[in-house]
Amino acid sequence: MKPMKPSGVERGGLKTFVGGILVSRRLPILVAALAVLLTLSSLGVGWIADDYHHRLVMKNPESRFAFVRSQLDMFRFMEGDPERIREMMDTGILPWWTYPGIKGAFWRPLASLTHVVDYVLWPEHPLLMHAQSILWFGLLAAVVAVLLRDRVARFWAVGMLVSVLSICATFPCDRLLFFVGIGAMGLVARFVVLVFGGLQDRPKSRLWRVPASIIGVLFVLVYVVIAPFALPVRAAFPMGPKSLSERLHIHPALDEAVEEQDLIVVNPPLVFYGLYSPLIWETEGQPLPRRMRLLTSSLFEPVRVHRTDAYTLVVRPSYGYMAHLLDGLFRNEQHPMALGEHVELTGMTVEVTALTDDGRAAEAAFRFDVPLEDASLRWLQYEDGDFVPFSPPAVGETLTLTSD
Repeated sequence: MKPMKPSGVERGGLKTFVGGILVSRRLPILVAALAVLLTLSSLGVGWIADDYHHRLVMKNPESRFAFVRSQLDMFRFMEGDPERIREMMDTGILPWWTYPGIKGAFWRPLASLTHVVDYVLWPEHPLLMHAQSILWFGLLAAVVAVLLRDRVARFWAVGMLVSVLSICATFPCDRLLFFVGIGAMGLVARFVVLVFGGLQDRPKSRLWRVPASIIGVLFVLVYVVIAPFALPVRAAFPMGPKSLSERLHIHPALDEAVEEQDLIVVNPPLVFYGLYSPLIWETEGQPLPRRMRLLTSSLFEPVRVHRTDAYTLVVRPSYGYMAHLLDGLFRNEQHPMALGEHVELTGMTVEVTALTDDGRAAEAAFRFDVPLEDASLRWLQYEDGDFVPFSPPAVGETLTLTSD
């Protein structure tokens, strides 16, 4: 009986085994297959967040609730045009505190083209749309696998730092770190090989080896052990638990009378999610309000409302306005609102009546052109996890609206 040959790990140790994998012709295929496998959980996500906007643009690019008109440039949401911004605020697809010069325009022609393909081939099947994204991700993973064969740390570091520059000009979001992560991945791999792979040029000092070994173990634990299990969860819930995001959308059944009314939601938990609601309604063929007014984000905390006269409602959220990161998407600290500043929209004027200690609007007065009980206004509030009808208080009365 012939003796068994020693394995690759036994013959050359970890360094030889890992080196053999990195030079294998099958590495790109294996990495691509692993990337696809770990993101298959996204197939069941359905439509979420910007998907509603893309769907509306592809179905009805002339909709008054659409941010953009071009199907081949559907990531150019806001271009700093005050007239267009004011129009979107007036319709209700931007909140009343939006900075008139706001810019949110991304040049993504290939991404737009893949969406066009989706809506030409399978317009009512989000599973197939996500499948196309997974295949692109797998292809990119294969390309990165080819690059991983280059172990020069400076190459990865320069690529990582250069890719940081472009994302510094926009809203912070983890998905923008994709290309940064490619460079960081190379650096982490280089560091782990330096610590555990027996490279000749690594420092010999125990003062270096002990902390470096601890860091190396943490890197392996986070990126090799935990990350592969976390990715399917992240892919399945890109915006957090779906039950939570569905609660944040405004979802009462609206009758056709709302088409001649302004829909006013006093205390939605988070305005950002409420802005998607008319996009969902239109793509599902539901009646649309004449305009939509979201007064504040409650963040599930109490909101105090006080009626000063027949036309005016003063609203004071617990944390003030623009307290949440997503509320700050529309106006940041570099463009604060002034005490007494007015925002005039069709049928409603907003006045900032108090400021927080850090300079944000703490309270705002909403004055309507008609009495608050007028039939042209449809009122809602968030209560007990649902959006329910709201009755404005009597003149001089104060109410505290709670979410639970």
